[in-house]
Amino acid sequence: MWILENEEGILEPIYQQSEPEEGIGGYELQSTSDRVIAYEYNGKGSAGYVLLYRPGTRTMWM
Repeated sequence: MWILENEEGILEPIYQQSEPEEGIGGYELQSTSDRVIAYEYNGKGSAGYVLLYRPGTRTMWM
């Protein structure tokens, strides 16, 4: 998985998952149903945070 940032129309990687077992912040991202949703939290107008969600399991990480 990659997280990309749009810099003047060019997408630049800012995070790359090296090993699938590692995931992001302890969330392992091993299910094909996993969803990653970018969201804006601090009122600056950019979606700088991610919500990790696995439908049907009541599992969510912010």
